[in-house]
Amino acid sequence: MSAQLSDTLEDASNALSGLARMTIERAQMQWKELDDHIDWCDQRIAAHHKQNEQVRQATELMGVGPVTASAVVATVGNFKQFKWLPVWRLVGADTTTKLQWGQE
Repeated sequence: MSAQLSDTLEDASNALSGLARMTIERAQMQWKELDDHIDWCDQRIAAHHKQNEQVRQATELMGVGPVTASAVVATVGNFKQFKWLPVWRLVGADTTTKLQWGQE
């Protein structure tokens, strides 16, 4: 869609007024800025997933991605406080999986 928008802005033969072109160009710049911010957030989440053992375990054991695993770890904190936690009920993961971080 971004490419089509650029093509439309560059096409001098269409009926867009100067103000409409400037408005769309400004919206397109904001769209690009949002995409860059989302990419930055994705990189931070990926780094957190890579560096945090509990997030990696949650990803593997619960069958969820790094975003959900990070959210669960951030919400629960220390899983060792639980002997057995049916977290899959909260996130809809495979019900045959059991998280047993608290068992030593």
